[in-house]
Amino acid sequence: METLDLLGSEGGTGSAPRRYYPQDPGPAEINSGYTPRKSSQSGTFPYPGGKGGISDWIVDTMPAHDTYVEVFGGAAGVIYNKPRSKYEIYNDHNEDLTQFFTVLRDRPDELSEWLESVPYSRAQYEQWVAEFYNGVRPDDPIARAGRFFSLRYMQFLALVNRQKAFDFTVSRPA
Repeated sequence: METLDLLGSEGGTGSAPRRYYPQDPGPAEINSGYTPRKSSQSGTFPYPGGKGGISDWIVDTMPAHDTYVEVFGGAAGVIYNKPRSKYEIYNDHNEDLTQFFTVLRDRPDELSEWLESVPYSRAQYEQWVAEFYNGVRPDDPIARAGRFFSLRYMQFLALVNRQKAFDFTVSRPA
């Protein structure tokens, strides 16, 4: 078993060593016989605590494997940036996340069409965010996944558990 010094001088307490932080986004080295994914250096959408920014380091330190279990899936920053395994399991406590990835896996074309038809507007955001934080979810799985995904982007840099987005002040020159 290989031991990694994650608490050492190179990275600071509890962080990955700085030399592993992705500087030049490139394809991860393929360490198995399975087809690599077309990857980005992030998760599928902005999400607090996402591991996409250090996914290269995580993937590079993984031993060869046939089965991969992502127990704290979040935005899937690791599972979508690693070579495919024979068996892959995504898990997260958040039902909106697991439902989104189920739709993404099973009905990607329908989700894509739905997302292309959605206006990116403050009015749409305000309606959906009020419903979302009051526990209202569409019955249609495509609409539910699409709204969740859209809200993540509309709230980029906003906290997922807050209702703030499109909330900024711009000073105009006189």
